[in-house]
Amino acid sequence: MDVLKLTSTVCNALDILELLAETHPLGVTAIARRLVLDKGKVFRLLQTLKEKGYVQKNTERKYSLSLKFFEIGNSVVANMGLKQVAYPFMRELASLTGEGVNLAIRDGNTMVYIDKIESTATIKVDLRLGLRMPLYCTGLGKALLSGMEDKEIFEMFADEPFIPYTPNTIRSVNQLMAAIAEVKKQGYSLDNEEDVDGLLCVAAPVTGYSGKVVAALSVAVPRFLYDEDEGKLEMAIRHVTQVAHNFSRCLSGFQPGAKPSQASGRKS
Repeated sequence: MDVLKLTSTVCNALDILELLAETHPLGVTAIARRLVLDKGKVFRLLQTLKEKGYVQKNTERKYSLSLKFFEIGNSVVANMGLKQVAYPFMRELASLTGEGVNLAIRDGNTMVYIDKIESTATIKVDLRLGLRMPLYCTGLGKALLSGMEDKEIFEMFADEPFIPYTPNTIRSVNQLMAAIAEVKKQGYSLDNEEDVDGLLCVAAPVTGYSGKVVAALSVAVPRFLYDEDEGKLEMAIRHVTQVAHNFSRCLSGFQPGAKPSQASGRKS
Protein backbone atom coordinates (compact mmCIF):
# COMPACT_ATOMS: atom_id res chain seq x y z
CA MET A 1 0.00 0.00 0.00
CA ASP A 2 1.55 3.33 -1.06
CA VAL A 3 1.73 6.31 1.25
CA LEU A 4 -1.14 8.24 -0.35
CA LYS A 5 -3.46 5.26 -0.22
CA LEU A 6 -2.48 4.57 3.39
CA THR A 7 -3.11 8.20 4.32
CA SER A 8 -6.52 8.09 2.65
CA THR A 9 -7.42 4.90 4.49
CA VAL A 10 -6.40 6.35 7.85
CA CYS A 11 -8.36 9.54 7.16
CA ASN A 12 -11.45 7.55 6.17
CA ALA A 13 -11.22 5.48 9.35
CA LEU A 14 -10.92 8.63 11.46
CA ASP A 15 -13.90 10.16 9.64
CA ILE A 16 -15.95 7.08 10.55
CA LEU A 17 -14.93 7.31 14.19
CA GLU A 18 -15.74 11.01 14.37
CA LEU A 19 -19.13 10.42 12.75
CA LEU A 20 -19.99 7.65 15.21
CA ALA A 21 -18.93 9.91 18.09
CA GLU A 22 -21.54 12.48 17.00
CA THR A 23 -24.50 10.21 16.26
CA HIS A 24 -26.50 7.20 17.35
CA PRO A 25 -25.45 3.76 16.03
CA LEU A 26 -25.33 3.68 12.23
CA GLY A 27 -25.30 0.95 9.62
CA VAL A 28 -22.83 0.61 6.76
CA THR A 29 -25.16 2.22 4.22
CA ALA A 30 -25.85 5.26 6.40
CA ILE A 31 -22.17 5.78 7.13
CA ALA A 32 -21.21 5.45 3.47
CA ARG A 33 -23.94 7.92 2.46
CA ARG A 34 -22.99 10.53 5.04
CA LEU A 35 -19.27 10.33 4.30
CA VAL A 36 -19.71 9.83 0.54
CA LEU A 37 -17.64 6.65 0.61
CA ASP A 38 -17.92 3.30 -1.09
CA LYS A 39 -19.97 0.83 0.98
CA GLY A 40 -17.41 -1.90 0.52
CA LYS A 41 -14.63 0.32 1.81
CA VAL A 42 -16.74 1.39 4.80
CA PHE A 43 -17.54 -2.24 5.61
CA ARG A 44 -13.88 -3.25 5.51
CA LEU A 45 -12.81 -0.32 7.68
CA LEU A 46 -15.54 -1.10 10.21
CA GLN A 47 -14.44 -4.71 10.37
CA THR A 48 -10.87 -3.65 11.11
CA LEU A 49 -11.99 -1.13 13.71
CA LYS A 50 -14.19 -3.78 15.29
CA GLU A 51 -11.36 -6.31 15.41
CA LYS A 52 -9.14 -3.71 17.09
CA GLY A 53 -11.84 -2.98 19.64
CA TYR A 54 -12.66 0.59 18.61
CA VAL A 55 -16.23 -0.01 17.43
CA GLN A 56 -18.96 -2.46 18.32
CA LYS A 57 -21.94 -3.83 16.37
CA ASN A 58 -25.41 -4.32 17.85
CA THR A 59 -28.10 -6.86 16.96
CA GLU A 60 -29.45 -4.50 14.29
CA ARG A 61 -26.07 -4.60 12.53
CA LYS A 62 -25.40 -0.97 13.42
CA TYR A 63 -22.07 0.31 14.66
CA SER A 64 -21.10 2.56 17.56
CA LEU A 65 -17.92 3.47 19.39
CA SER A 66 -16.70 1.08 22.06
CA LEU A 67 -15.53 1.92 25.57
CA LYS A 68 -11.94 1.64 24.37
CA PHE A 69 -12.05 5.40 23.81
CA PHE A 70 -13.03 5.86 27.43
CA GLU A 71 -10.00 3.82 28.46
CA ILE A 72 -7.73 5.87 26.19
CA GLY A 73 -9.20 9.14 27.42
CA ASN A 74 -8.78 8.05 31.01
CA SER A 75 -5.13 7.32 30.36
CA VAL A 76 -4.60 10.64 28.58
CA VAL A 77 -5.96 12.66 31.47
CA ALA A 78 -4.12 10.53 34.02
CA ASN A 79 -0.86 10.98 32.15
CA MET A 80 -1.38 14.72 31.65
CA GLY A 81 -2.55 15.24 35.21
CA LEU A 82 -5.66 17.09 36.27
CA LYS A 83 -3.72 20.30 36.86
CA GLN A 84 -2.37 20.37 33.32
CA VAL A 85 -5.80 19.73 31.86
CA ALA A 86 -7.34 22.37 34.12
CA TYR A 87 -4.85 25.14 33.46
CA PRO A 88 -6.32 26.55 30.20
CA PHE A 89 -9.73 26.78 31.87
CA MET A 90 -8.30 28.41 34.97
CA ARG A 91 -6.48 30.93 32.80
CA GLU A 92 -9.70 31.68 30.92
CA LEU A 93 -11.62 32.18 34.16
CA ALA A 94 -8.93 34.50 35.51
CA SER A 95 -9.10 36.53 32.31
CA LEU A 96 -12.90 36.75 32.37
CA THR A 97 -13.21 37.76 36.03
CA GLY A 98 -9.96 39.56 36.70
CA GLU A 99 -9.71 37.53 39.91
CA GLY A 100 -7.50 34.79 41.25
CA VAL A 101 -8.70 31.28 40.45
CA ASN A 102 -8.42 28.14 42.56
CA LEU A 103 -8.66 24.43 41.81
CA ALA A 104 -9.44 21.92 44.56
CA ILE A 105 -10.25 18.25 45.04
CA ARG A 106 -11.92 16.36 47.88
CA ASP A 107 -9.98 14.15 50.26
CA GLY A 108 -12.33 12.59 52.79
CA ASN A 109 -14.21 15.33 54.60
CA THR A 110 -11.72 18.04 53.64
CA MET A 111 -10.84 19.83 50.41
CA VAL A 112 -7.29 20.38 49.18
CA TYR A 113 -6.07 23.26 47.00
CA ILE A 114 -4.05 21.73 44.19
CA ASP A 115 -3.51 24.71 41.86
CA LYS A 116 -4.14 28.43 41.58
CA ILE A 117 -3.71 31.47 39.37
CA GLU A 118 -3.06 34.52 41.49
CA SER A 119 -4.91 37.78 40.96
CA THR A 120 -2.96 40.78 39.71
CA ALA A 121 -5.18 43.10 41.76
CA THR A 122 -3.69 45.16 44.57
CA ILE A 123 -6.21 43.71 47.02
CA LYS A 124 -6.34 39.93 46.71
CA VAL A 125 -6.75 36.71 48.63
CA ASP A 126 -3.81 34.35 48.79
CA LEU A 127 -3.37 30.75 49.89
CA ARG A 128 -0.82 28.00 49.72
CA LEU A 129 -1.11 24.90 47.58
CA GLY A 130 -1.80 21.79 49.61
CA LEU A 131 -3.82 23.72 52.18
CA ARG A 132 -6.69 21.64 53.58
CA MET A 133 -10.00 23.24 54.46
CA PRO A 134 -13.37 21.97 55.75
CA LEU A 135 -15.89 21.08 53.07
CA TYR A 136 -18.90 22.49 54.90
CA CYS A 137 -17.83 26.14 55.11
CA THR A 138 -16.11 26.72 51.76
CA GLY A 139 -17.50 27.37 48.30
CA LEU A 140 -15.16 24.81 46.78
CA GLY A 141 -16.07 22.29 49.46
CA LYS A 142 -19.79 22.58 48.88
CA ALA A 143 -19.27 22.33 45.12
CA LEU A 144 -17.31 19.10 45.66
CA LEU A 145 -20.02 17.72 47.95
CA SER A 146 -22.69 18.38 45.32
CA GLY A 147 -21.51 15.31 43.45
CA MET A 148 -22.31 12.98 46.34
CA GLU A 149 -25.52 11.23 47.29
CA ASP A 150 -27.46 12.69 50.22
CA LYS A 151 -26.92 9.53 52.25
CA GLU A 152 -23.15 9.74 51.77
CA ILE A 153 -23.07 13.37 52.86
CA PHE A 154 -25.21 12.70 55.93
CA GLU A 155 -23.06 9.78 57.03
CA MET A 156 -19.85 11.74 56.47
CA PHE A 157 -20.95 14.70 58.58
CA ALA A 158 -23.21 13.05 61.16
CA ASP A 159 -20.51 13.45 63.82
CA GLU A 160 -18.86 16.58 62.42
CA PRO A 161 -18.23 19.28 65.08
CA PHE A 162 -19.02 22.12 62.60
CA ILE A 163 -16.61 24.70 64.00
CA PRO A 164 -18.18 28.19 63.71
CA TYR A 165 -15.48 30.19 61.92
CA THR A 166 -17.89 33.11 61.40
CA PRO A 167 -21.52 33.89 62.26
CA ASN A 168 -22.45 32.57 58.79
CA THR A 169 -20.75 29.17 59.14
CA ILE A 170 -23.02 26.16 58.65
CA ARG A 171 -23.69 24.65 62.10
CA SER A 172 -25.37 21.28 61.49
CA VAL A 173 -25.61 18.39 59.07
CA ASN A 174 -29.22 19.31 58.26
CA GLN A 175 -28.22 22.85 57.39
CA LEU A 176 -25.43 21.46 55.22
CA MET A 177 -27.83 19.09 53.43
CA ALA A 178 -30.12 22.02 52.61
CA ALA A 179 -27.17 24.03 51.28
CA ILE A 180 -25.96 21.16 49.08
CA ALA A 181 -29.48 20.68 47.70
CA GLU A 182 -29.37 24.30 46.59
CA VAL A 183 -25.96 23.82 44.98
CA LYS A 184 -27.25 20.81 43.05
CA LYS A 185 -30.23 22.85 41.88
CA GLN A 186 -28.38 25.96 40.74
CA GLY A 187 -25.07 24.43 39.61
CA TYR A 188 -22.79 26.61 41.72
CA SER A 189 -22.02 27.29 45.38
CA LEU A 190 -21.43 30.43 47.41
CA ASP A 191 -19.31 30.95 50.47
CA ASN A 192 -20.98 34.05 51.89
CA GLU A 193 -18.44 34.89 54.59
CA GLU A 194 -18.83 31.38 56.02
CA ASP A 195 -15.13 30.75 56.53
CA VAL A 196 -13.68 34.24 56.86
CA ASP A 197 -15.49 37.48 57.66
CA GLY A 198 -15.53 39.76 54.64
CA LEU A 199 -14.70 37.06 52.09
CA LEU A 200 -17.03 35.97 49.31
CA CYS A 201 -16.41 32.94 47.09
CA VAL A 202 -18.12 31.55 44.01
CA ALA A 203 -17.37 27.93 43.05
CA ALA A 204 -18.66 25.31 40.65
CA PRO A 205 -18.14 21.55 40.36
CA VAL A 206 -16.20 19.87 37.56
CA THR A 207 -17.34 16.42 36.49
CA GLY A 208 -15.20 13.70 34.97
CA TYR A 209 -15.68 10.82 32.54
CA SER A 210 -18.32 8.99 34.57
CA GLY A 211 -20.28 12.10 35.50
CA LYS A 212 -18.81 12.17 39.01
CA VAL A 213 -17.49 15.42 40.48
CA VAL A 214 -13.70 15.24 40.38
CA ALA A 215 -12.74 18.83 41.21
CA ALA A 216 -14.07 22.34 41.69
CA LEU A 217 -13.10 25.80 40.45
CA SER A 218 -13.56 29.06 42.33
CA VAL A 219 -12.90 32.77 42.44
CA ALA A 220 -12.88 34.72 45.68
CA VAL A 221 -12.42 38.37 46.64
CA PRO A 222 -13.01 40.61 49.64
CA ARG A 223 -16.78 41.14 49.97
CA PHE A 224 -16.68 44.93 49.73
CA LEU A 225 -15.40 44.76 46.16
CA TYR A 226 -18.61 42.98 45.16
CA ASP A 227 -20.75 45.34 47.23
CA GLU A 228 -19.36 48.26 45.27
CA ASP A 229 -20.62 46.76 42.00
CA GLU A 230 -24.02 45.03 42.11
CA GLY A 231 -23.45 43.18 38.84
CA LYS A 232 -20.04 41.80 39.79
CA LEU A 233 -21.40 38.80 41.68
CA GLU A 234 -23.78 37.82 38.88
CA MET A 235 -20.91 38.10 36.41
CA ALA A 236 -18.68 35.92 38.57
CA ILE A 237 -21.38 33.27 38.93
CA ARG A 238 -21.96 33.22 35.18
CA HIS A 239 -18.28 32.91 34.31
CA VAL A 240 -17.42 30.34 36.99
CA THR A 241 -20.33 28.06 36.05
CA GLN A 242 -19.66 28.35 32.32
CA VAL A 243 -15.93 27.64 32.57
CA ALA A 244 -16.54 24.72 34.95
CA HIS A 245 -19.11 23.38 32.46
CA ASN A 246 -16.61 23.68 29.59
CA PHE A 247 -13.93 21.96 31.68
CA SER A 248 -16.38 19.14 32.45
CA ARG A 249 -17.22 18.78 28.76
CA CYS A 250 -13.51 18.53 27.99
CA LEU A 251 -13.09 15.69 30.47
CA SER A 252 -16.31 13.98 29.38
CA GLY A 253 -15.30 14.40 25.76
CA PHE A 254 -12.75 11.64 26.18
CA GLN A 255 -15.68 9.26 26.72
CA PRO A 256 -17.81 8.37 23.65
CA GLY A 257 -21.43 9.34 24.11
CA ALA A 258 -20.86 11.52 27.19
CA LYS A 259 -23.70 14.11 27.68
CA PRO A 260 -21.13 16.93 31.33
CA SER A 261 -9.64 33.40 53.75
CA GLN A 262 -7.96 35.99 54.74
CA ALA A 263 -5.32 37.70 52.63
CA SER A 264 -2.69 35.77 54.56
CA GLY A 265 -3.98 32.32 53.89
CA ARG A 266 -7.54 31.02 54.34
CA LYS A 267 -10.09 31.31 51.59
CA SER A 268 -12.83 29.44 49.77
